Amino acid sequence: MGATLSSTKNYQDLFQTFSKWTGKARYSVLYDSTCQDISQFSFSNSVKNKSNVMIIIKAEGSIFGCYTSELLKYTEEERTMEIVNDKKHFVFVFKPEDRRSS
Repeated sequence: MGATLSSTKNYQDLFQTFSKWTGKARYSVLYDSTCQDISQFSFSNSVKNKSNVMIIIKAEGSIFGCYTSELLKYTEEERTMEIVNDKKHFVFVFKPEDRRSS
């Protein structure tokens, strides 16, 4: 799934788009790197063993991420999370408009 940022005027429009894609009407923030420690431990503890998780990253004018409806299974020994057999899983990117002259 991809689009330009101009098709999502603001964050409210963005969340409406996510709601259409996921079928979910409500959300809560599990982890916010502007408010919490930026570490694997902090992030993992916030989202592990949760379902219906959307990860949203904003960097250099783009917004990208993924969604999983299934439980994010965390393995302590490997310190990893995995998504297995989630038919609703998807990855997305909203790219800034190409401003090169033609």
